Amino acid sequence: MNVLFDYCTAPLFATTLDGFISAYGHRAFHIKDLRELPNGRNSTDLEWITHLQRRPENWVFITGDSRVLRNPPERAAL
Repeated sequence: MNVLFDYCTAPLFATTLDGFISAYGHRAFHIKDLRELPNGRNSTDLEWITHLQRRPENWVFITGDSRVLRNPPERAAL
């Protein structure tokens, strides 16, 4: 299981959680650390959602952006 913290969260959250869960084979990342994203930290919600969907691992995301669930394109992608 991997956890993604998006740009509306502090990178410290990902670093701290990763320290706890990596011993169990899980990982936590901040969006700025995902080098595969075309626009890095500035990737749109649709870009990072699509990226996670294409990955073989299971992902959980944590966001402080309530618009992700209100905007129809993002909601449909989720």
